[in-house]
Amino acid sequence: MIRTSLAGRALRIDARGFTLLETIIVLIIISIGALLIVPRLASAIDQARFQAAVRKVAAFLRQARVRAIEQGRPCKVDVALIEGTFAIYGPERGSTAPELNEKSSPPLLTLPEEVKVEREERSRSGRSNKNSRSPDVAITFFPWGNSSGVRLMFVDKDDRRGYIDVDPISGRVRVLEGHEVS
Repeated sequence: MIRTSLAGRALRIDARGFTLLETIIVLIIISIGALLIVPRLASAIDQARFQAAVRKVAAFLRQARVRAIEQGRPCKVDVALIEGTFAIYGPERGSTAPELNEKSSPPLLTLPEEVKVEREERSRSGRSNKNSRSPDVAITFFPWGNSSGVRLMFVDKDDRRGYIDVDPISGRVRVLEGHEVS
């Protein structure tokens, strides 16, 4: 295309753009990249949700331990393995009454549907064994900080595993990494 300037001189303008073929090739490359990234992104989001659920349970158990220490009385957490619920029964914050908070509904935590919880029993050799005989688990935190102790295993729909260990001597609640599970 040739245009003339105000002075009458001829100016050459390069009006070249992208061809249809070049545009289609770029769109195909972008589509392939998206097909590779989206499943990984979805998996990463599911992993983050799973880890958040496990950490939320750990925080819930720590709250029960703190209640027992603050109030100077045992605090019990009932875990319904089949339903995936956790309920704290124990002294309420700020209460001085010696009875447990059975009058009002206890603090309750429910796991997402895709996350299941199981109890692991440790044998004398220190190895963990799944025990699905009992549908419920009771964890008691005592006023001096220790607990009845338990190890819980969490499994999601993609067979991801997470563990929470409640130490019977110290009462410490820890989320275990894969290499810490024996």
